[in-house]
Amino acid sequence: FAVLYSPTEHAAAGPHGSAAPRWRELGRTETIPNNLDPAWAKTFVVDYFFERLQPFRVEVYDRDGASPDLAKHDFLGAAEFDLGNAITAAGSRLRIPLVEPKSGRAGPAAAAAAAGP
Repeated sequence: FAVLYSPTEHAAAGPHGSAAPRWRELGRTETIPNNLDPAWAKTFVVDYFFERLQPFRVEVYDRDGASPDLAKHDFLGAAEFDLGNAITAAGSRLRIPLVEPKSGRAGPAAAAAAAGP
């Protein structure tokens, strides 16, 4: 299953002047069992504001039981994207590599963000 987040606020700027976003959960997709390339039916409707950065984060998990606690499931990776990039991508579909939790590098798995009417 996947979890979608949007930023709520920014933390204090770090030593290099950048601030890390704090994420608020927007929702979760359904679980698709035994599938290495799931196509979730759940969609998320968000407002788009032209010429404004709208970052989102998606985390992908392998469900290990019925618990809603994310720590009880296997974290497979995460990806961050800007809604404007999804809208302007070819076919309004953006493919983003998932960053693997152990290595911190982009792995072979990817998340897709699609924009529609």
